[in-house]
Amino acid sequence: MRFLLRVRSHGQACWFNEEQEKADKPLMLELLGRLNAHIAELNDGSFAVDDQKTPRVEAL
Repeated sequence: MRFLLRVRSHGQACWFNEEQEKADKPLMLELLGRLNAHIAELNDGSFAVDDQKTPRVEAL
């Protein structure tokens, strides 16, 4: 995985590499899936999870 965010790059104070994000999509989906599965294991019903990232990454 390469850097998605660079400081003082491309003539901007903060630059986000959208092409690298698309290239890393499979890895990010795998990690999000593992994270959500682990959170589900830990959840005893006392909290709700609102996963807003997975649908955004799937749409890349």
